[in-house]
Amino acid sequence: MRREGLIDLHHHVIPPALAEAHGSWAASGGVSGMQMPSWNRAEMLSFMDANTIGFAVASTGLSVHFGDDSDAYLLARRCNDFIAELVRERPDRFGGFGVLPLPLVRESIEEIDRVFDDLGLDGIMLSTNYVGSYLGDPVFDAVFEALERRATVVFVHPSESPDAAAHSLGLPDFVIDYVADTTRAIARLHYSNTFARTPSVRYVFSHAGGTIPFIAQRFDLLDSLNIVHGAELRRTAREQFRRLFFDTALAYQQPVIRLATEVVGLSQLVFGSDRPYAAGFSAEAAQAIQSDAYLSDQARAAIGWGNAQMLLPRLAD
Repeated sequence: MRREGLIDLHHHVIPPALAEAHGSWAASGGVSGMQMPSWNRAEMLSFMDANTIGFAVASTGLSVHFGDDSDAYLLARRCNDFIAELVRERPDRFGGFGVLPLPLVRESIEEIDRVFDDLGLDGIMLSTNYVGSYLGDPVFDAVFEALERRATVVFVHPSESPDAAAHSLGLPDFVIDYVADTTRAIARLHYSNTFARTPSVRYVFSHAGGTIPFIAQRFDLLDSLNIVHGAELRRTAREQFRRLFFDTALAYQQPVIRLATEVVGLSQLVFGSDRPYAAGFSAEAAQAIQSDAYLSDQARAAIGWGNAQMLLPRLAD
């Protein structure tokens, strides 16, 4: 038996503590260009009901480190407690991905334990980079070891670019740099052999994996040249991509889905609305995935709910 409607793995909540911290950071010179939308549980449920979304796995989307280590530690706990309370109140409609206070490693490992052992959440959300250090950097190795021990579902969301040149156009990071940052994180995780060392971790990357569906052949070329150290310890990029999950948030157009399917396979695509940040496009995304004219029955069932149930088996029962 499946839950009625779509399963949304890219659905954000905005705890009041996070909104306050982000507002203070932006006022002091934060450069993401992202305006914090309003959010409340009633509106979240109303959107889900109106768009036949039966279940959503909530995440903050944003990192909780805005420059102060102790603030990040406390904010991660407050956000995770907020998500856990949402799940406890409506376990029939909500799951949750916990957020970590990275780049704090020891505190993040402690929070991984708390997220699963005390709060009972479904997985962990990571940002593509933390204060300029990308996932796959050796500084994070102990965190990935902890994630591997628990065979964690890891949802990776892009973060603001650490490159000052990225902001020279005066555009918000989500226009260009979010997808570029996702691509950098995937490349770093692969060629640092972090993917190879975490075979039990199930990775879900936002926005159809950034630019990966469009430049996958370039990774084939790189692998054929055999110029990156450690190739004997990892799969080829092409083989590794087919072990990753990509969501359809802001990437639900037919050409993008076709490309993503060719790169990772239909079994690896999951639905994401990117609510509330994607505004009206979130509803358009839900409608497109459910359209008979847009996808085959097989593709609609796989992307809409079937693959998510394989990823998080508790959703199937």
